[in-house]
Amino acid sequence: MPNAVGSTSNSSAAVDIAATPAAARHDLSELLEQLHDDMNLGEFEDPVAANAPLTDPRDLERPKLAPAAVFESGAGLAFRPAFASFAARFVGAAVDGIALTIAMLPGFYVALSGSGATPILGGVGIMIVGFVLMTAWYARSVASSGKWLGNRVAGSRVVDGINGSNIDASRAAARFVIRHLVSAIFLFGFLAALGDGQRRTFHDRVASTVVVGRTRATWSADDPD
Repeated sequence: MPNAVGSTSNSSAAVDIAATPAAARHDLSELLEQLHDDMNLGEFEDPVAANAPLTDPRDLERPKLAPAAVFESGAGLAFRPAFASFAARFVGAAVDGIALTIAMLPGFYVALSGSGATPILGGVGIMIVGFVLMTAWYARSVASSGKWLGNRVAGSRVVDGINGSNIDASRAAARFVIRHLVSAIFLFGFLAALGDGQRRTFHDRVASTVVVGRTRATWSADDPD
């Protein structure tokens, strides 16, 4: 008898547990219907049927893995610059400054050779022509090889600050103009390199460039003979 009672009790509990979800759904449906009527939303459609079967978790589709991402990179990941030293930067700037001064020197001579506005205007015109010619020469040389006169003497190159490639002529020309007309004012543009981890001057930042030194040869035990 105790076993029969226990079995009956267990069966009742199982029935109550099985009936609980349906009763809960029925109560939820009645509550939603009452709220719908109170808000005057029109005809009510029961979103949860009282006798709706429970969802078997095994019937659910597992989320699929996203397709493998493909990353494309240029020379940026392989760019490991050896930034030019301050001494090399100074030598390069000095050589370029001397070259620019020589190109503009005839204009200075004409401007100071006579009195009146005509010699001054003529001299200024000659200096502008000299500056433009040197800018074009610099832009073409840096765009093709990363080097101009000062870079060749100092053993440095002007390259893109992101991937280390040569910059185009327009960026090189902008760098030259800003270097000699803006950075040269109280040398503030050059002094900016002292507080920069990549030794970039003001004109380097504007043109998004860095100046790198000679590539050092490396050797590893894994290298083939």
